[in-house]
Amino acid sequence: MKVVFIRHSKALEKELWDGADKDRPLHKKGKVRAEVFAKQLAALYPNVSCIYSAESVRTTQTADIIGRRVRPKTSATTPLLNKGFNLKAFEFLMDTLSEGIDTVFLVGHCPDIVDVVYQLTGTKEEIQMKKPSSVEVEFRKDRKKPEYKGYFDGESEEIKVFRTSEPHEEAVGEIDLGVAKKKRSGAKSRKEEQ
Repeated sequence: MKVVFIRHSKALEKELWDGADKDRPLHKKGKVRAEVFAKQLAALYPNVSCIYSAESVRTTQTADIIGRRVRPKTSATTPLLNKGFNLKAFEFLMDTLSEGIDTVFLVGHCPDIVDVVYQLTGTKEEIQMKKPSSVEVEFRKDRKKPEYKGYFDGESEEIKVFRTSEPHEEAVGEIDLGVAKKKRSGAKSRKEEQ
């Protein structure tokens, strides 16, 4: 099973919003980014079983936009993904899933989702999630620990999809006009790129 942790798209700035933070909606640019990101995710993940999102407006809007593209069997909001999301909340949510699920999308907030990925996988990879972006973690019965598969940055024109923890070479996929291609590359680490 693949669990794809998704950071919501760009929201309206706090300074421009008078209401509660949880009610802050996506910015116009955030909606456009979410649309592009959703199209790219649909190309990468053709069999999404469910999308769960935190209850904030920006996460539900991001999840709705993605859901229109990937057409999951189930979608719902849950307080488990609200700010403060942790490993215990993740495990509780996973226990509610039925057998035979291929891919699950979880739309939430940083740094909470990144912290859960670190705790689950023990990856040493530096994870910096932009708005929107995602991190994939794979769960397999033949492994004791879930495996960090990489990040997907929805803001790039040519998107570097997955990195592995291979010592000398990293697997990098690209998306071009919604069509997935794969190649091998000696890609720079995320820190070297910045």
